[in-house]
This record gives sequence, C-alpha cells and structure tokens, in this order.
Amino acid sequence: MKSERTMGILMLLALAVSAYMGAAACPAAQPEAAACQTAPGLSATQQADRPIVARVGDKVIFLDRFEDVVAHRIERLKGIVYTPEDVETQRQKLLEYMIDGKVMAILAERAGMEVSDAEVEEAVKKAEAEYGRGPRLEEHLRQIGSVPAEYPQFVREIIMIQKWLKGIGEGVVVTGDDIAEEYDKLKAAGVLTMPSRARVRHVFIRANKDDAEKWAEAKERIDQARARIRAGEDFAEVAEAVSEDPLTKHKGGLMENVMKNQMQPAFDKAVFELPIGEISEPVATSEGWHVLNVLERHDPEPVPLQAATDTIRKSIIERERHARMRKQIEEARATLKIETFLPPFTATDAGHPVDAPPKPEAQDTEPGESD
Repeated sequence: MKSERTMGILMLLALAVSAYMGAAACPAAQPEAAACQTAPGLSATQQADRPIVARVGDKVIFLDRFEDVVAHRIERLKGIVYTPEDVETQRQKLLEYMIDGKVMAILAERAGMEVSDAEVEEAVKKAEAEYGRGPRLEEHLRQIGSVPAEYPQFVREIIMIQKWLKGIGEGVVVTGDDIAEEYDKLKAAGVLTMPSRARVRHVFIRANKDDAEKWAEAKERIDQARARIRAGEDFAEVAEAVSEDPLTKHKGGLMENVMKNQMQPAFDKAVFELPIGEISEPVATSEGWHVLNVLERHDPEPVPLQAATDTIRKSIIERERHARMRKQIEEARATLKIETFLPPFTATDAGHPVDAPPKPEAQDTEPGESD
C-alpha cells in the first residue's frame, strides 16, 4: 500500500510545481528584474510585492498560488472539513505536498531532465483544446495553482518531473518468483477473484416508464418477441430482427461476459437466477423491457496466474518506483534549505469561508483523510 504522503504527492503533482523559480516571476518593469533573471530566488523587494509561502533551495512557492490550491481543496472537501482547525490541517498537508514537488523538480534538474519547447507547446495546446482560452481555462489553472501567463513554465516543470519519475523506475528487475509470491498474497487476500459471470442473449425494447403509452407498447412488443422464441424461432434471429440494443443486436443479442452486480438489479437477478437454457419472463429495467436466455454461468474463481502476471509485474515495478521516489525525496530534503512562511488561518480569511454545518460529535473519517 502506498503511504498517504506518497499518494498525496502523486495526486498533487501539478500542484507541487505550482510556483516557479524567481527568475520566471519577475516583472520586467521592476528595477530588480535583471538581477532576478540572472540569479535564482527573489529579492527582498520582490518578496514584498509577491509573498511566498515556502522556499525550497532556490525555488519558491508563492502564497497566492498556494491559496488558490487550498481554496479548491476545501471546496472539494465540503462536508468533511468543518472548522478552521480542519482547514489548517489541509493547508499544512498541501504545503508539504507542494514542497515535495519542488524537491522533485530540483532532483529532476540534477538528473539532467530536459524539456523541449515543442513538448511544452503540445501540452499547452491540449489544455486549450479541452478548456478553451477563456474563463474555463483560467478557473482550471487556478485550481491547480497556475495562471495563463505562467502556464508554459508550469507545464515545463510538470513534464520534467514526469520524466524523472519514469527514469527512477527503470532497471527494476522482477523475477518469476517475485510474481508468484505476490500472486499468492493477492489470492489469499481475495483480490484476484473473478466474480460470478454469465454468457447471455437478450432482446431489448427501449421505453421510458414515464410515458405510459410507450411503456405499454414496448411491453407488447417484448411479449411478441418472447412468443416467437417460445414457438421455436431462433433467439439470435429474433434479437437481430427486433432488439434495440445497438451493441448486441448484430450479434444476435449476445452478451459475452456479464459480471454479477454490474447490471441493473432486475436484469442481474434474472441473469443469475434463471435456469440455464430457459427463456425469461419479460424483465423491466429503467431503460425498457428485456427477454433473456442464459447460455453459461460461472461461479467466482481466482484469476489464473498467467492472466495476472503482467498486471502483477507492473504493480511491483510501480511499488519499487514509489519507494525510490520517496527515498530520494527524503534524502534531498535532509540536505536542502527549506523555509516555510505559512500565515495562520482564520475563519474570516477572504476566499476561505467555513460555512458547513456544525461539526458532528463523532466522525468515521479523520479530517483530511478522505478526498
């Protein structure tokens, strides 16, 4: 299992690189701009103009970007985060994640990770294609700790860190014994178990229950289809002729691998209770009417080792990559100069209202442990 802190780093990878080296943030009109562009970090004047919440080596995390990220996080956790103390817990966690992100950026630079302008341009274009260039993009960037003017540098650091993360996972050797041992553990824990499944044919007539007339017409049509099948017509031929399921109609209504508890309750009940080979009574779901014929049914069984091998190998490699990442981050943190300047949170802070109902006496989930 990955630690909460490791999961936080990965979930907030974009957030972790939300601030840039001082050279990227200096307004050209300021007298100190030239010095800022040639040396990492911010001058005292620039720090006054744009407060920082942390300094990690020669990199900084700006307070305004940090607070944007916090505001988005608190909004997502409404109903879990109730009090100023809960908000402060979230702020502390987010700051630690973002500091780890700056450490990763430093490690990526030390490892010689390079990002081309073409890679940055492609990533920016993808974001613009998804969110446009207006308010939707600006809101998305605020949520991840950026703004349009800073986004290219933001993306550059993200790509650099991603390359570093990929690199530290290279060279991991996974043996057959490793896979077999992991398979046995997962099997014993019930993780590698295939649920009950069935092979089914069905005829489907679409209808909306809210339209009584259409619903009755659909019921009449499914009754007619069922009567044809019971009279001896081939189920597959009837399905191809009248079924309204576009995914199975051309296959004679065949559904190859229906897993238990994945369909609507009435459909699921028919699939896993109807005797094999029999034709069901009409089955109503929220989508319309069905007639089913169960061809095969299988009880739960372990996933075979051969089928699970590739997934297990990737899982072991990923676990080792996380361990290497965590080790390198901790070693770097021990040698880097890290300073934090997090101002205390109060319930009256602008942009961070705590307007949830009073906190219950007891909670099953500790504040900040749920996403």
